[in-house]
Amino acid sequence: MWTPDETIDYSGDFPDHDPTGYSRMGEMKFMETKFREARQYILANPAAFVSRFFGRMVEFWYFPYPIEWIVLSVLGWAGASLVWKTHQNSWLFIVLLFTYPLVFCVTHLFANYRHPIDPIIILLAAYAIVDVGRRYHEHVKSNVETEPCLNGRSAPVLRQNSCGDHIGGRQSPVQSQLYPSL
Repeated sequence: MWTPDETIDYSGDFPDHDPTGYSRMGEMKFMETKFREARQYILANPAAFVSRFFGRMVEFWYFPYPIEWIVLSVLGWAGASLVWKTHQNSWLFIVLLFTYPLVFCVTHLFANYRHPIDPIIILLAAYAIVDVGRRYHEHVKSNVETEPCLNGRSAPVLRQNSCGDHIGGRQSPVQSQLYPSL
């Protein structure tokens, strides 16, 4: 919860380490009290609230393993943007990636809270990798033409760009005679 006391340790069981207030008041009264305390704190310290909110948002995407989760998160968001451009119902992925973490950014964050959307993040990351690989393959393939050889088979031929430079593929026998240094 958002409380002014920075020393509270939230790593223990709910609620905090001392369940006497919860036991004495009951769940509804306890939650109303905590909600009132949190609202008062947010109104009294909006800058601290916003700072914690964005800190938790960043932490949501890299916690608990910074390098691996950052790479996976970036690939997942890249996949979401690629899906957004090509698929009709892709807004569902974007809405999920934006809205799911919001509750945890307002309250508190544990690593296992991300697990329900991990499969979606992994699918979107895989989509990004496959799409980039497909685009690269198409780019390489578009720079190579084939022309018939004397033996009846076709061989890749270098294409020329607008400056006359050769792009991709290998030289045909005729090109190797004309341009031996290539």
